[in-house]
Amino acid sequence: MPFSALQIEAGVISLRGLERRIMRAILYLESILLRPVPTGKAMTVNIPHTDVFPELGDDSLKALGVIAELVAVDWVVSLGDLMRADSLTQAAQAMTCSNAGAFVDVPSFSLTPSDFTLDVDQYEDVYLATELQCGIISAHATIGGHVYTCTFFVDAQNIDWNKLQVAFQKVFDENSIYRSVFIPSAAGHA
Repeated sequence: MPFSALQIEAGVISLRGLERRIMRAILYLESILLRPVPTGKAMTVNIPHTDVFPELGDDSLKALGVIAELVAVDWVVSLGDLMRADSLTQAAQAMTCSNAGAFVDVPSFSLTPSDFTLDVDQYEDVYLATELQCGIISAHATIGGHVYTCTFFVDAQNIDWNKLQVAFQKVFDENSIYRSVFIPSAAGHA
């Protein structure tokens, strides 16, 4: 027996109501999961990328995950309005970081020292950098179907957050980042 127009309309309204309830539940869960983590602990947060930066390209959206591991969500959301930087060096100068033991067959940095050479066909997103810039972005390489990454541990107490904001905005603009991992040194890994 076919459904009447009223029955179909009632069903659609019911589904829309269910959808709204599901969305409210999702937003509630996100508000819990995305709460700022107290300073001194490793921060790993999931960001609804497309909601925060719908105008950014895919590479830049992936970059937001980097910042999510460093700072609270409400701070990340404000990044869209930042002024552009003339150079990543402006931010790098305020950071203290060290190579935490990369794989021997993987370059230490995506932002590679100017005297460092490697096969750009094998390693993605590599460009020259000053010594101060090394460590802002970790390297990754796809070899035999496996992705290798280098992790850097950052001392959050010695970071100039304003400069770091500007640096990441520059990264967004250039769409030049795929994968990075930053962990506060207070997490016991420094």
